[in-house]
Amino acid sequence: MTVHGRKTFFLVNDQVRQNAIEMVRHAAPESVVTVTPKTRSNEQNAKIHAMLSDLARSDLTWAGKRRSMEEWKALIISGHAVATKHGGEVVPGIEGEFVAIRESSATMTVSRAASLIEYLQAFCAAHGVELRDTRYGGFTEPSAPPADAAAVSTPPAQNPMDAAATPSAADTGGDEEAGASVPVEKAAHGELSAPASEPDDEDKAKIRRMLMEECITNMLRDATSEPAAERLGKIDKGEHIWKGELPYHHGFVEKVAETARRIAAKPGDKAKARDYLLAKVA
Repeated sequence: MTVHGRKTFFLVNDQVRQNAIEMVRHAAPESVVTVTPKTRSNEQNAKIHAMLSDLARSDLTWAGKRRSMEEWKALIISGHAVATKHGGEVVPGIEGEFVAIRESSATMTVSRAASLIEYLQAFCAAHGVELRDTRYGGFTEPSAPPADAAAVSTPPAQNPMDAAATPSAADTGGDEEAGASVPVEKAAHGELSAPASEPDDEDKAKIRRMLMEECITNMLRDATSEPAAERLGKIDKGEHIWKGELPYHHGFVEKVAETARRIAAKPGDKAKARDYLLAKVA
């Protein structure tokens, strides 16, 4: 198989290095390979395009059809501009069409690009888009444990999918809506402010919550996918991937995987299981 197209890798570990070697091994004749020191702006640009590539490869549609990477880029940058109150303008085009005049990602500051990445991550999480290409390229290197990691570790609790068990008020803090993905929904619908160039503890906690919610969405989707015979294999694979994504919350990932396996045999309980798991997201 000959590989065409452009791919950027950040050599954060041996696995990503091997991915890059395989890409070179199967590259089309006369391809050009460049190895350079990492710069922050280049990393942000590559991460944005990796996520946009994942969006384009997903089954998500917009305005009734699947979109290319460039179309998603225009949609995301436009949405982010409105969400962060940077405005924009829709003007008549040269041939009578309408054109949205928005900012260019190429001219964004580091802080502005960080805000766009956060918005894009939240959008993908809210719509169940699996960021496989983003992980493959090495953009999800585990970070240091968050200062409040203990506060979000999974407490021992009865899984409601066990016989005769249901979520209680204690599990949800006394509120049926306690598990709702408020941070993701706010981010996906524009209630974001541009973060500082270095994320603070609050930003890290927000990203961690988004990842935990994405973990729930993806694994429950695998648990109800077709063909049914492949569900458990997908869940096992997802558990392995998400332990890498959430290295300090393996207990949480194991709880999601355990629940997903039960849902694989009883898909009708998916909504109840989702509510139960979301209540575990701090």
